[in-house]
Amino acid sequence: MTTQFALDFKKPLTKEEKFRAFHEANPHILTELEVATAELIRAGHNRIGIDWLISIVRWENRSKTSDAHSIYRINNDYKPRYARLILERHPEWSGVIALRELRTA
Repeated sequence: MTTQFALDFKKPLTKEEKFRAFHEANPHILTELEVATAELIRAGHNRIGIDWLISIVRWENRSKTSDAHSIYRINNDYKPRYARLILERHPEWSGVIALRELRTA
């Protein structure tokens, strides 16, 4: 008896593709990031890091996310992409949210 192995030659997903898949499966995360940002701005904060925002949302969503590509509730690789997505939707916050370097792969 011979055993055959299935070989998977699919190209691995990029960080951007993983982020897009996560965002589509969890659209509430962006909304919650926007709400947290608006609340912090109203409270008088004029510099807000995406790390802080993600920490707030992680705490509030202890088990409410789904990610087929990561074991984490919100993968750290998604932080710079969320920051850019927030600023794309809210350009008026460009002086408030600091951007991190966007790494590919």
